[in-house]
Amino acid sequence: MNKPVLDLDKLNQLRRLDSANGVGVLQKLLPVYLKSLPTYLSQIEHTFESSDSVQLARAAHTLKSSTVMIGADALADLCHQLENLANDNQLDAVAQRLDVLRHECAQVTAALEKLLEEYNQQK
Repeated sequence: MNKPVLDLDKLNQLRRLDSANGVGVLQKLLPVYLKSLPTYLSQIEHTFESSDSVQLARAAHTLKSSTVMIGADALADLCHQLENLANDNQLDAVAQRLDVLRHECAQVTAALEKLLEEYNQQK
């Protein structure tokens, strides 16, 4: 069974941190994530291309950590796999997952942008 792009329960937990309307914290957090996601993806691709498994593992770990927080569990799981593969210096296996990573990043971006649009309409 495939995981949904976003775990709305995790996002709702973040909403509960905002005493005003529950949306403000996400309207601040999600754009920061969306702005940094291409940078993280680029770091992973660059470190893969340079065969730097140590930095690749670090980049995958960084993306995983921020992705878990926003509830993009499938992307976080993929980052965890990439981190482990890089730690084991299995760059061929990483190569097989890069297109999936790009696709998951695009899915998460689209879902978060749609969610932000809905939040902005609630104002």
